[in-house]
Amino acid sequence: MVQEVLYHRLRKTDRDRAVGQAQRAARLCVLHPFDQAVMDRMLALVASHPRIGGRDAVHAATALHHGIPAIISPDAAYDDVPGLRRVDPRDIDDYLQAAT
Repeated sequence: MVQEVLYHRLRKTDRDRAVGQAQRAARLCVLHPFDQAVMDRMLALVASHPRIGGRDAVHAATALHHGIPAIISPDAAYDDVPGLRRVDPRDIDDYLQAAT
C-alpha cells in the first residue's frame, strides 16, 4: 500500500514531498509482510484471474492472507477475486456506515 501511495505521489508532486507523504502513510497503517505465503497467493491470483495485474494481486493476496475482507479501490480488477470485496472510494461512506 505504501508503494502505491509513493507511486501516485511521485507523479503529482516533488520527490521529497512524495517520500514524506509515503512515510506518514506508513506510520498510520498496519503493515503486513510480503512473504512466501503472500507471494504464492499473488502468483495464483495472477494465473487464475486475467484482469488482475501484479501490483493489484499483491494487495489482494495480502488482504486475503491476513483475513481482510475488503479493499478500497476504483480498480474493477478486484471484483474477480473470490473472498475479497471491492469498495469503490465513491461508496466509502455507505460502506463505513454499514460496518458500524
